[in-house]
Amino acid sequence: AFTPFFILFMMAVQCWRRYEECVNTSIFSHSTINLFHFMTGVFVYSTFPLSILTQAIAPENNSGSIAMQISCQHILGFLLFCIASFTQRSTHKTLAELRLDNKTGKVKDLNHHVPKGWMFKHVSCPHYLCEIFIYCSFCLVDSFGSEILNYIFLFVIVNQIVAAHMNHTWYKKTFKYYPKDRKAIIPFIF
Repeated sequence: AFTPFFILFMMAVQCWRRYEECVNTSIFSHSTINLFHFMTGVFVYSTFPLSILTQAIAPENNSGSIAMQISCQHILGFLLFCIASFTQRSTHKTLAELRLDNKTGKVKDLNHHVPKGWMFKHVSCPHYLCEIFIYCSFCLVDSFGSEILNYIFLFVIVNQIVAAHMNHTWYKKTFKYYPKDRKAIIPFIF
């Protein structure tokens, strides 16, 4: 069955990219993550592959060569995945650059700053919106056919919207000059 293994490949790329960003791009402050939020993330990332593998061993009608199994959903889902991944990487780079000295390229401070430009003109947390689109791409590749994957996607939507709302509220409270028309996660809406 091509679909589950293609989704696992996409998730592996996502995990590798996020690891690489954490090691080579992000500049973390001294803030700490909520333990429940951390453990939830570990749980989701740990169980995601297992839930997809259950699809791979389930009886399926797909037969023939891989080329015969590739559908429009695979292509559209992978395209969405690539665009959302690239955009998320760009927003993480923008956030990291806020802590760099423009002349030396070295870390100048670990303070929080107001991000500007591109998607940050419209929302406080475009990287969270991209995360939603990344998980949407997994479901799209699967034609929204996996109940477990759909629940994971729903969890990601709720989790990212709540986190974006909390961050947006913090930005508005912390920075008096924060753009008033900027939304939390969905441009022009929320």
